Amino acid sequence: MRVEVSGTCDGADAPIRAELRRRGHQLSEAGSSDTPAAAVWLSSRIITVTQHGELRVELAPVLGRDSAGETRQRFAAPVIVGVRNRPNTVQFVHHDDVARFIADAVEHPDWTGVVGLATDPLPLRRVATLLGKPYVERAGADQPTLDTARLSGLGFRPGWSAPECVRDFAQANRAHIFVRGRPIRLPWRYPWARVPARAPAPRHPASDARGEFDTDIDPRWPTYTAVNTTEAFPGPMTPLSLQLSLDGMRAMGAHAVEVMGLEGELRRAVIEEQTGAFGHRIYANLNVLFAAGAVLPAAGPAGWRDKLFGADHGDMGPETRRAGLWAKARRLPRLLVFVASSGAETKRMDDFARGRQRGAAHYRGRSAVQLGDELRCLHDEVVDAWATAALITLATVSFTGVLEILARRSLSTEFFGGIEKLASAGLTVATRALAAQVASDPSIAAVLSEHRPASAIELLRAQHPEFVARLDEVVAAWGHRGPGESELANPVFADDPAVLLEVVGKLAGAAQHRVPKRAMSPWVRLLTWVGAWFQRSRERARDAAIRLTHEYRLAARELGARLVERQVIVDRDDVFYLVLDELLQPPCDVQYLALRRRVERARLNRERPPLDFVGNWTPSVQTVPEIGCGEALSGIPASVGSVTGRVRVVTAESLHQFSPGEILVADSIDVGWTPYFTYAAAVVLSTGATMSHAAIIAREFGIPCVVGSKTASRVLRTGHIVEVDGAAGRIVRVA
Repeated sequence: MRVEVSGTCDGADAPIRAELRRRGHQLSEAGSSDTPAAAVWLSSRIITVTQHGELRVELAPVLGRDSAGETRQRFAAPVIVGVRNRPNTVQFVHHDDVARFIADAVEHPDWTGVVGLATDPLPLRRVATLLGKPYVERAGADQPTLDTARLSGLGFRPGWSAPECVRDFAQANRAHIFVRGRPIRLPWRYPWARVPARAPAPRHPASDARGEFDTDIDPRWPTYTAVNTTEAFPGPMTPLSLQLSLDGMRAMGAHAVEVMGLEGELRRAVIEEQTGAFGHRIYANLNVLFAAGAVLPAAGPAGWRDKLFGADHGDMGPETRRAGLWAKARRLPRLLVFVASSGAETKRMDDFARGRQRGAAHYRGRSAVQLGDELRCLHDEVVDAWATAALITLATVSFTGVLEILARRSLSTEFFGGIEKLASAGLTVATRALAAQVASDPSIAAVLSEHRPASAIELLRAQHPEFVARLDEVVAAWGHRGPGESELANPVFADDPAVLLEVVGKLAGAAQHRVPKRAMSPWVRLLTWVGAWFQRSRERARDAAIRLTHEYRLAARELGARLVERQVIVDRDDVFYLVLDELLQPPCDVQYLALRRRVERARLNRERPPLDFVGNWTPSVQTVPEIGCGEALSGIPASVGSVTGRVRVVTAESLHQFSPGEILVADSIDVGWTPYFTYAAAVVLSTGATMSHAAIIAREFGIPCVVGSKTASRVLRTGHIVEVDGAAGRIVRVA
């Protein structure tokens, strides 16, 4: 059906248009030559739907994360104002409910007359409490209550309650206030991150082997690397995972230009070109990052290269040049405010993510409407968390550079956050505590050695319930983590606690590494403490993003189970091969679509892009000759120590084969791998740099580690005997 949509509605107009498109309607604007079957006129308080008759929809204030106009100004004010001697209750309606009701109205031409669209009333004092703002009353006129009695007769029920509308609004309006209609930025708070649009530009495909969702390249900014991004976003990713991750990184760009005060072409490039998807893997644009680093204090190309990417190429891109001292100094206050705020803001993120954890049972209890709304909301919350976590990571480079100037030496390998305070080490610390209990109790150790993990956990539940209770606590606290944890199709430890129990059993018999003491002056020690504090903020933000990502996974799984029950899809995990709009409104060929994308993902796993490329890429050769005895590889020193041992080349799928005392060799790893590599003799990675997550954890646990070796996972073979020198960044095959 062709629908003419005109006007605006306090932030609900974009959701209305999106919902109509999702349902297959064609949209046109007022004045179009085509005659529409329905016309929708939007305003802040009234929406009119005209077909054979007319439906007049009277709206309560539209409140949620997309609110705009007068409603946003009123409730983002410093104080919530009521009317003296009045009931002071208020009704709201969420933009998701407005969009759904208007789309329903378009599809029901028999709906005519007047209807009120609103939630149940909520006391204004309660609104102020939920927003964390003071409440005052003054003389004035009260807002009338809308009559919503007709909604039930139309078979419509809002999916969002009034308190939920307020909480959703609060998340997106935390970093500003409105005074007399003018926004005032609160620089010590991080703003809500939104996914920016990518404007048309002269771009070209990067490869004939590209995936369906790959990014086109702007030839002015052609240099990309996955050296750092691949540890956070292992690929090839499923479409739903790729969409979520790419949206998060693009939202980070929109956030970064405000923090950095960028203008002109560089501003556009940071928003639109700084992240790309190739072979359904996430890549960072080195040209953009080097150009952005050139305008920040102590964050030139060498800083990005040494600390994050280890890449040897990439220039500063078009129309940019290194900023002068005054230009950099002008940006320093913004950067310092951002850094100083990171502790409080990442604590807020962590508190929110922990409070947002619902579990699978919660999503099973949601109605179809509520589940769809929650998926959209979770998508936006994950995007916001990833954007903030990624921006903190990039700010780390500049901030660490400032500390190194003050220390007159390199510091990035000397930040020790303390494993008890480091979120990325939380699962490993808890696992080691369980392993210590196993090592001290021969009866528990015997059960683990004599039985498979799935059987052992049931026996231990009967024989040692207190031990399994501790295991359950660890899973409840850290079960959102697991190898390849940003890929929604991958299992995590909460899915099968027996997997974590197997790790505990192996760790119980493994030798513990000793963390070497560094000799440094009191001044340098102070600087490294400051750097470690910021590093802890970075890791906490990343953990919050993964917690929310797991909630998105659980909600998608629940919708997948319902679609299987309705015979819309064949397998629950087919949902990961759809993008969000397809998941919420499956196309008629959805089964074929999911199958085709599964086949494409298998192809992209064989035809991988290189880690670094300029302009175009061809699939890298996966089979290369093994390294010979006496030959050496070089990488980036990440954690000191020297060890000789047997190589085990692993992927996320083969990680369970890794045994204590072996040298773990992989292409890349994320935080979900860390319980495994803490019983490694050493860790060698093809990707990474000094501030990658693997390097951080290796230093905290005293594990010799070399990252950024480029080819180690392809030229080393399981069974090789190698010597790893973590201080020199050197790997030598000795047998």
